[in-house]
Amino acid sequence: MWQQPVRFRPQTWRPRLERHGAARVLDLGVACGNGPSGDRLISRGDLSRLRERAGDDPDSLRYTEAALSDGRRATVLRTTSEAVRKGDLSGA
Repeated sequence: MWQQPVRFRPQTWRPRLERHGAARVLDLGVACGNGPSGDRLISRGDLSRLRERAGDDPDSLRYTEAALSDGRRATVLRTTSEAVRKGDLSGA
């Protein structure tokens, strides 16, 4: 089954990623709409290409470490999981 790309808002993630030097991933996918939100559409293929680019590079892996060591991790994962179960993919 093919899944449609999902919308994400780079401005929401920029402050969290910039402090780890990882904001470059926010250009992933394609721009959607002309509005000031700067929303983008990202597909599974986009994420797969990003994963392949990251590889085993120590600089890339430290972003994973930062995400896994974030104290909000459990809450964010729980909230995201609940939103997905309810079918609220944009909220997730």
